[in-house]
Amino acid sequence: MSSTRVLRRVWFVFGLLCFVGKHLFAQYAPPVDVECLKVQLDGSVIVEWNQWDVGLNPNIVPRGYRIIRSVDGLISQGTQVGIQAPGVFTFTDASINANQQVYFYHVIAEYNYTGAGSTCPLGGGTCLTSPGQVLKTILLLANPILEDGSQTGFADLNWNSPNSDLSLLSNPYDLYRDYYSVSGPNPVFPIIPFGNTITGSEFYEDKTKGPLFSPPNNLCNDFNSYQVRIETRNGCMNESSIASVNVIDEIPPLSPIILSASVDPITNEVILEYAPDPNGDATEIQGYYIIHGSPGDITFPCAGFEPNIANNLQTFVHGNNPSTDPKAGPVLYDIESVGFCPGNGINPCSALNITGDVSSTPGNEFVTSYLEIEDLGCEKKYKLTWTPLEGLPDNESIYEHKIYLDLNQSGVFEEIAIVDADSTWFLYEGVAPNTNFRFYIAHVRSSDGYEINSNVSEIQSEIITPPTHIYINCVSVIEDGRVAVRFNVPSAPSLNNAAQGYRIKRSEFPDQGFESVGVLEGKDFETDYLFVDQNVKTGTQVHYYTVEALESCDSSYAYSDTVSTILLSGKINDFEFLNTLLWNRYEGFNYASSGTDYYDLYRTIGNEREYELFYSFFSNEFTFKDDFYDLLDIDGKICYYLQAIETTGTNAFGLHDTCNSNEVCLPIKEIIWMPSAFTPDGDQQNDSIGPVLSFVDKKDYQFTVTDRWGQEIWFTNKKNEKFSGFTDDGKEYPQGMYIYRIEYTNGKDEQKSKHGMFFLIR
Repeated sequence: MSSTRVLRRVWFVFGLLCFVGKHLFAQYAPPVDVECLKVQLDGSVIVEWNQWDVGLNPNIVPRGYRIIRSVDGLISQGTQVGIQAPGVFTFTDASINANQQVYFYHVIAEYNYTGAGSTCPLGGGTCLTSPGQVLKTILLLANPILEDGSQTGFADLNWNSPNSDLSLLSNPYDLYRDYYSVSGPNPVFPIIPFGNTITGSEFYEDKTKGPLFSPPNNLCNDFNSYQVRIETRNGCMNESSIASVNVIDEIPPLSPIILSASVDPITNEVILEYAPDPNGDATEIQGYYIIHGSPGDITFPCAGFEPNIANNLQTFVHGNNPSTDPKAGPVLYDIESVGFCPGNGINPCSALNITGDVSSTPGNEFVTSYLEIEDLGCEKKYKLTWTPLEGLPDNESIYEHKIYLDLNQSGVFEEIAIVDADSTWFLYEGVAPNTNFRFYIAHVRSSDGYEINSNVSEIQSEIITPPTHIYINCVSVIEDGRVAVRFNVPSAPSLNNAAQGYRIKRSEFPDQGFESVGVLEGKDFETDYLFVDQNVKTGTQVHYYTVEALESCDSSYAYSDTVSTILLSGKINDFEFLNTLLWNRYEGFNYASSGTDYYDLYRTIGNEREYELFYSFFSNEFTFKDDFYDLLDIDGKICYYLQAIETTGTNAFGLHDTCNSNEVCLPIKEIIWMPSAFTPDGDQQNDSIGPVLSFVDKKDYQFTVTDRWGQEIWFTNKKNEKFSGFTDDGKEYPQGMYIYRIEYTNGKDEQKSKHGMFFLIR
């Protein structure tokens, strides 16, 4: 039988005695506790135990220490690996490799007991202490952390506790790390641990990358060495085995978070705001590929590469690009991170010749807001509609929308309205002609009030070229109840540039109450227009006229001056045979310092209806008295009209005109005198009889003579013809009384009659 087998059998017996009859040994000396175990780089183990204290017992003589190693914690299955002299409390076990397996260590003190009745199991007075505190080596395992089968560049650490009784250990575990790139093959651990974890949690994920992963190395792999240390309660430090692992970063960086894509309203450039994904490591990003296109397009062109600046928020300005103009439609942006590690076969911007792995997981694609304008035509409104922003981060929202407007490309946009966050349209009212409108929508971010702009949408309102003038040549009464309005406009410079039409308006007041009385169609190259207003009370009221140019929606955009009719009125004095005429100033001919030169009064007597110039007046004369005493033989009325004459040579357009008033007819009360007798004796005195008429209309005149029995004997419709007292064949009518009847029309066009008697005397 070999000595080793004998030794093991002895220790088996000893162990059995220890577990079954431990009290047999406690009466002489206390046990020895293993305080800590230190695994060395080569796998050897330094065992340290407490200084054995036998007190003041003079019967105990220390002989040394026996160091026992086992793999299962049973001393009966252990192997004595060394002996140490009294006073030495450490031992190095170099016979094993604790970098590969966990080992338990026991320390037993050997001593002589000289007291009476010694029962030491080894005989001859040699005794062994019972087993004390047992510790096991800490075996540390390090493996790469994988994600979908690919290395992440991080390490996963696992180890065992040095004792199942955690109360024997202090708290926490301290973790130490060294990099091959720093110290070479023999790790040198720093004084300060890089991490720790509580007892009972014998695992740790190291997600810190070494110097080879960072600039200027960027090798994306390193050889890491680790050690775990923990003190026992008495302050002795346990050191684990050293675990080394080669970590490789095979995971491309995460895509950044696009925070906004805002269109600059002045330059039309798109300003991108983005930041690294907080779930990733920004230090492993060398820069970003900026990719753009139209939504739904699978082939996105590359807009450029931007270096990673300070691992933080940054912006990119995308200049004007014909293929993705934000004015033409929404633009989609995608940003991919470019790492330092070797390429993974993904490169959307291969033409840039930048080496590095590209993020394979899509980020938040961001689509710009697109604004369109609908012209609602004659409503004079624009309807603005826009697409919502697409791609806002989950923790962001839009608080409200602001509408901005620039008029006539001034370059200055002003806020004109605010609508709520759910709105996608806005109605702009009050569209003016000849105006350029440029709108954009600012989507206000809830978190910080940042305004994310849509494109600028532009629209030109109807181009209307106002005529340089609308000049009313004349407002003239042409017949009772009809007024002619003549006006002049400049010739349109080109086809379809004339006004859509011209609205003629009338009022009884010079500055208010105008109402439309008609519309004339505008014609290209037409300069002179005539409108006849019907059913106008020309004889009782002054009327004012104005003309408005109309655009395609019948809205007025240019205006003439205001011109009045001439109201001529008259009053007759039958007793004085005097007509008094009054008229108003003609409000016309007043364009560019022109005006009325004078007034001409035209008159017609009775029903002749042939007007003749009767009198002229200065432009500041507005009344006249006409004495008609010498006109006793005329028909029953006198009619007048007045004509305003424009000053010659002062009209800015080379025009000269005359404008008429209404006609005024003044009926004169008729005068009829009939003699009571006549003597047809041929003496040339009172030889005939007939009425003496003044101011009686010849129209419908009749003079009839009857005898006393009512038999008509003579008739005439000639105003100046008289009854002679003879028949047509020369026979005399007898002397006596006769009856007459006169029928006539007076100056008021009333049918009148007069009758009586006269005597024929022979």
